[in-house]
Amino acid sequence: MDMHLIKKVLLFYFVLISGFFSTSVFSDQTSLPTISIIIDDLGYRQKEDLRALALPGPVAYAILPQAPLTEKMSLIAAQKGKDILLHQPMQAMEKNKYLSPGALT
Repeated sequence: MDMHLIKKVLLFYFVLISGFFSTSVFSDQTSLPTISIIIDDLGYRQKEDLRALALPGPVAYAILPQAPLTEKMSLIAAQKGKDILLHQPMQAMEKNKYLSPGALT
């Protein structure tokens, strides 16, 4: 079977199945719209990372796992009570020139 066709079929089933697992919560309360702010690519630039980590409020940070400053930035974010996300690099179908260390291939 053609690999491109397999990927399309898998994507179709993923979308189909994801609809079964989504949940809706109904309540009498109405909520205001919510915006999530995620600062991406932390771990390589200390000055910029520290400035981002100083932002007030509920800001989440996506930190690259194999970057030189990963542990330091993760500890600072945790001490500040910030949400920390794993920014896991993954191989694309093409154009992987800038794939960072530790990427899933």
